[in-house]
Amino acid sequence: MSSRKKAPRPAGPSVVVDLGSHSLKAGFGNVALGSGWAPDLVEPTATLPEEGRATQLGANAVAAFDRRSAVVRPVRRGKVVDHAQLELLLNHLVANTLEANAGRHSILFADAPGHGAGSNKDREFFMTLAFEKWNMRACVFYPAPVLAAFSAGKTTATVVDCGHESSSVSVVYEGRMEQNKVLRVDHPSASDKMLQLLMGNERGTLDDLGPAVEKIALDNCYVCANIARERAKAKAGRTKKKYKLPDGQWITISEERFAVPEDLMTAPFGNRWRKAGQGGLPGAVASVLQGTFEEHGQTVYRDLAENLVACGGRSDVEGFDERFDTELRVMLGVKKKKKYVEGDEDDPYVSELDASRAAEEQKENTSKMTEPFDFVPKSRSRKHPRRFATWAGGALISDFRGLREMWTTKKQFEELGADLAVDGRRF
Repeated sequence: MSSRKKAPRPAGPSVVVDLGSHSLKAGFGNVALGSGWAPDLVEPTATLPEEGRATQLGANAVAAFDRRSAVVRPVRRGKVVDHAQLELLLNHLVANTLEANAGRHSILFADAPGHGAGSNKDREFFMTLAFEKWNMRACVFYPAPVLAAFSAGKTTATVVDCGHESSSVSVVYEGRMEQNKVLRVDHPSASDKMLQLLMGNERGTLDDLGPAVEKIALDNCYVCANIARERAKAKAGRTKKKYKLPDGQWITISEERFAVPEDLMTAPFGNRWRKAGQGGLPGAVASVLQGTFEEHGQTVYRDLAENLVACGGRSDVEGFDERFDTELRVMLGVKKKKKYVEGDEDDPYVSELDASRAAEEQKENTSKMTEPFDFVPKSRSRKHPRRFATWAGGALISDFRGLREMWTTKKQFEELGADLAVDGRRF
């Protein structure tokens, strides 16, 4: 009787992981299989080790507010600070909850922008987990800004990532980027800033406000068009809003609603944007963008200015687009008139530059923009929220056959080791 050779198991869709300081987004890619544009799992990046008991993970760890001092945040500002706790969280979510089948799936990790060679240790850690713990078929790392640009249908873009505790500005050109040219700035998280302001204004105690402060910031904050006018409105009582705490108490929030997002716009605490290996640059997001455009020269200036992609949860706040667009246009010397174009759901704003001003600036041959650019507006027809943009980009390309040469296979890992994680097999 002739023996038949057992057929290899078919490959399943790739697992895509976007590991943020606030939350971990994970799920199966390949949009055609119905995963859509939202990850299967969104869990807080937190653990709560307990002596003699199982470690609380994700949402369970954050819910234990009475033991908040013991909660571990294994990722801070895109950098892994506790590998052991992160391994517990990833094992639970990827291997147990997603039930990624050993030997059938591959995995894609979003690489935090701006760390360059400084995160080699992190990549080696993730690759070792993928192959030795989860038995994945292949593994790859893609910079998060590249994935965010892909999710917006762009290969050339200026990506503004407004994250939980840090923000970054990255240039993606023809699908590639340079990590050492990323500008980053650290800032308080929205929940920490809201708690600080509420307690400073005697709205409540830490125990009263703490469990609800993140939801307060999420549901009530907005970016104002003019900070001076908004403060005047607050003094007149026109920005007040009532909020009911979980214990039944009612509090009034007012100036806190627009003061929390203002960190990104005016950097009032002296935040300094840092480039890898260099000193800092003062200023908020719009001013740093202007410098980024000018640094890349006139040849790509227009491409970068016309293709702005915003991602990260803090860019999805009401009023962010309008304020950002206004400040950036002032710095670049570009005027516009807005009008709504019916039927154009993806880009509902069309910009027009005053003809006489355009002619004058063209004659001057300055480095300023002489034609309007389009900021990516908030659109109700978007397939994914901005906080999922990086994950969505990974899900979109995770099973493209043309990019398979970028992946590291398990066989290569076994032959060459974890050092392969940093040998350039990523954008």
